[in-house]
Amino acid sequence: MKNFITLFSILFLAANISFSQTWTQSLNSRSIWSFAQDNHGNVFAGGLTGSNSRVWKTTNGGSSWDTIFIGSGQTMWDFAFDAQGTMYVANYSNGLLKATNGGSNFTLIPSSAFNNKNVQGVECGSSNYIFINTSMGFFRSTDNGASFSETALSSLNCLPVLVDIDSSNIVYVGVTGASNVGFYRSTNNGLTFSGNLNPGKNGYNLIQTPDGILYMITTTSPYNFDKSTNKGLTWTTVSNGPPSQRGITYSLSGDFFTSGNGGVFHSSNNGLSFSNFNFTLSATPIISINYNSSLKLFAGVSGSANGGAWICNEANAPLININLTTLIEGMYNTATNRLSRNDTVTLYLRDAASPYRLRDSTKSKIDSVTFSGLFNFSDAPTGMYYLAAKHFNSILTWSKTGGEP
Repeated sequence: MKNFITLFSILFLAANISFSQTWTQSLNSRSIWSFAQDNHGNVFAGGLTGSNSRVWKTTNGGSSWDTIFIGSGQTMWDFAFDAQGTMYVANYSNGLLKATNGGSNFTLIPSSAFNNKNVQGVECGSSNYIFINTSMGFFRSTDNGASFSETALSSLNCLPVLVDIDSSNIVYVGVTGASNVGFYRSTNNGLTFSGNLNPGKNGYNLIQTPDGILYMITTTSPYNFDKSTNKGLTWTTVSNGPPSQRGITYSLSGDFFTSGNGGVFHSSNNGLSFSNFNFTLSATPIISINYNSSLKLFAGVSGSANGGAWICNEANAPLININLTTLIEGMYNTATNRLSRNDTVTLYLRDAASPYRLRDSTKSKIDSVTFSGLFNFSDAPTGMYYLAAKHFNSILTWSKTGGEP
């Protein structure tokens, strides 16, 4: 018989955030074209053509890098990771690289699998789906990359590809180039796509924030920063951003950062305005990571003089500390007013609004005498959340209706 958990009291604490804007250069003189982070916190960088046709990996927040793959001259355009940790790298005209062991060994899915079209975007969906953007159309695999077929957007220059955070059957594609530029979406795992839902703007990059809102940046003047609150069906312009931005990232601090002509730019008001973040070298990719409770920005620059991965300690990571008092029914002894033992509970942090997205989870021991344990979350911003507590032999128990601040 399953036990019940009773939640008694909760205490929230949040760490202060203080910004710094000092940048340091690593991977000196390398030309960096892409960044990604896996589920273990490792960061990967992909290089731009020629001798920079490489994949680098750092396990220590960018203090040092290892070369894990040397290519044959083509750009490493994009990275993706599936639920099992398999890594895919879009290697332009060479095809798609695949590694199942964190990058220790790679195999090549050749460009012939994509009708010899240049691979420049990759994303993993659920149920063995892999989605590929090429310079001349969209491809998908339904069998973990064993085979690919071209399904839609033929002849269009498809650049960013994104899977919706709530519904994995919804796939978004940005189109750039000479014709039909804009934004397209699929609701059937990339089999077919809508018409152009944000026309006239080079769909150079897309991002979705944890609340499900989509944002698009463009290299088309006047450089609109656009958002959609309904899964890409309609778009509004938030502001005119800095010129020709190519990279965008969303930080746990709740801020946006973009990279492109003129450097790195920062918005702390959801894109209403941007200001330079003390970095003026033209950059292509940008990524924000949480490393050892510090939020770090990585900006990728090309060129023999200033090229490399430039790193800035953006802020202290927001911390949510919860002192949870709980009684596990089947383990409570009324005679001694104690639990039968100290035992572990997993606590989940979920958005207080539908669809109640999982933001973070952690484990802690509940003391048999005080009935309490301290749970620390470092991968979610402060906000309103439901707490869901799970003991191995108890029913999942949620906190009160409306969530906790």
